[in-house]
Amino acid sequence: MLYGMDLQRDTSIGGARLVLDLFTPRMEQCVEDYALHLVHGVLMHKTAFDEMLARQAFNWKLNRIAVIDRLAMYIALFEMMYEDSVPDVVCINEAIDIVKLFSTSESGQFVNGILDNIRKEHARVKNAEEEKPAKEARRPNDAPSQHEDA
Repeated sequence: MLYGMDLQRDTSIGGARLVLDLFTPRMEQCVEDYALHLVHGVLMHKTAFDEMLARQAFNWKLNRIAVIDRLAMYIALFEMMYEDSVPDVVCINEAIDIVKLFSTSESGQFVNGILDNIRKEHARVKNAEEEKPAKEARRPNDAPSQHEDA
């Protein structure tokens, strides 16, 4: 769905539904629902994902990254950032499998490197955020005021 939408430059969820209805065999409703959930999530966070990819894809402009590679990374990023039930390494491995099957011979290594760097960066930020409240809780109370009432 994302590939067809990318080619047509269509960012509407209606476009995703049309691709699903016209070009894919009938699937179980839960599979269709999850596919649409992924498309919606990617569309909602595409700008942030582009920024993440741009920071990691040294000397590569986003428009030079193979479309399949970019779309597979979008899906992996959405699942890594917003789907706690899917482990990050599973998201990365699924993206690698997709690009190995549908993209270039170098795509697997490229996608792995970028997504793994983003995973590590995200883990560092998350750990720092979790440690911050713990440090603040250990901070001693402010000293009593030195001002005495007359």
